[in-house]
Parts: sequence; structure tokens; C-alpha cells
Amino acid sequence: MKLLKSLFLVSLVFSFVSCNTLSNVASSNTAANTTGTACGELLADMHSNYKSAGKFDLSNTQNLTNTIKLAGYYKTLKANQNDSSYKKAFAAGLVTGSNNLITSENAMDVIEKILNMDKLSEITSSTVSTASSAISIASDLVNLFKLF
Repeated sequence: MKLLKSLFLVSLVFSFVSCNTLSNVASSNTAANTTGTACGELLADMHSNYKSAGKFDLSNTQNLTNTIKLAGYYKTLKANQNDSSYKKAFAAGLVTGSNNLITSENAMDVIEKILNMDKLSEITSSTVSTASSAISIASDLVNLFKLF
């Protein structure tokens, strides 16, 4: 009887642990997919700006802001670069967020290219603050120049 109770208790513990682990994986994959979707939207927007301008111009405030946002996605990917399920869920989000501009066939290549953009790690909160100030000043200057 004690053996039966012990086996039941052990199986209950394993059941709880495995369900909890699966729940964490699902949450992680949901978060990865959501983040990938937002990144896909961002990359599609950046691509559209690139195509319409014929170049990638960092003096364009939208491009600068988007590059700063991309740095956040880079850091998230870098933190999860060895988690294949996270990367797969992120890749699926890229496809959705970009409205299939990024395809399921090249989504993992896009992730690897982002992960190879090491300079994105140099964008910090102080960079964001400086860029935000510069954008605000530029906007204020444009409004000032409209008075002339």
C-alpha cells in the first residue's frame, strides 16, 4: 500500500512538473511569436522605406527610430539564440508580421542575419535617449523654420 501511494505521489509530481514545463514552453513560444510578429512588421516597414528612398538613410528619423527598435529585437534574439523552439516561433512571427515579405523559407536566414549584426548590441538606453532628443530638436527646428 505504501509503495502504491509513493508511486502515485511520484507520478503526480512528474505530471505537475511536466505540465508546468510545457506551459512555460508554450508561453515562451507565444512570446517569441508575438515578438517575431512585431519585428516582422518593423522589418517590412524598414524595407518599404528602403525601397521608396532607394537607400537606407539614417538621417531619416523613422529609419533611425526603427534601427533602435531593431536593436531591442536583436538583444532578445541573442538571449535566446540557442533555443531552437524560440527561434522557430520567432521565425513564424516574422512571416506573419511582414505579411509574407519574409517567407517561411528564408525566415531562419533573416534571424541569423540579425544575429550577425553585432553593432546593434552597442545601442543602449543612452543611445535611445540621445536619438530621441535629436529627433525632438529636429522637429522643433522644423517648426521654427516654418516661421521664416
